Amino acid sequence: MFNKENSKTAMKHLIFALLIAASAASASAEGDDNVAVLVSTKGPDRYQDGTQVLNNECYALVWSKDGVFEGFTADGAPIDTNDCVVNVGAVAKNGRCRAAFELAASRVKELAGGVYAVYLLDTRVDAGGTVAPRGLVNGRLAVLNGYGEVADGVSIGSGDGVAVVGETRNSKSSAGKRVNTAAAPAGGVRQPKVKKIVPEGDSIVIYIENLQGYMRVQKGKDLSLSDGVTPAVSADGSSRDVRIAIPKTGDSGFYKVIRN
Repeated sequence: MFNKENSKTAMKHLIFALLIAASAASASAEGDDNVAVLVSTKGPDRYQDGTQVLNNECYALVWSKDGVFEGFTADGAPIDTNDCVVNVGAVAKNGRCRAAFELAASRVKELAGGVYAVYLLDTRVDAGGTVAPRGLVNGRLAVLNGYGEVADGVSIGSGDGVAVVGETRNSKSSAGKRVNTAAAPAGGVRQPKVKKIVPEGDSIVIYIENLQGYMRVQKGKDLSLSDGVTPAVSADGSSRDVRIAIPKTGDSGFYKVIRN
């Protein structure tokens, strides 16, 4: 039966098909070896706290020589210096990704022999209670709280033209992708001291030494600290402590502040 919802779905599929065709034409026009990497997720994709990813959140195309991307630090750099963040786009819309990453022929050749993967990123910043993705600043990530894998083991060769990775609406998976790993502290960045931890109503409030940059709190029921990470807050380096409130999830917990 044809209905309005079917019409919307068909239109979305048509738009994506046109995007693939346009990207292929662009790659062909600019150079035979240029590649357009089309990334699609079924959605709704979510942050580690379970909330749907916000519009303009970022997805990243990454590369590793050995096929194992080791992850990100809080400033958006790869943990393993032999890995590479190839492209990042603030492309989330309505809880999912549907975007094209263009790779120049010279870049494809430079990264020949390695393996690509796609990650969902958490770049949220809490500015006085208003939470929004920080996204890209001058073309690069300024802050990264966490990340989750969308697709891995992607091989892109010279002359491929178009590569399509990630989920589609026909995927057997019923759930979207999810941020599941907190970004690691960047090397050489001093981490702040926790001044005090105070219960306040339904929250735990952590008071932190004010060092200029971005700070977030990784939390968990045990030392694995695997229960998530808060949106970052911006610190100005003044004498006033940074205050981050976290909803209570039990009678005890473990917390770690990560600054970049």
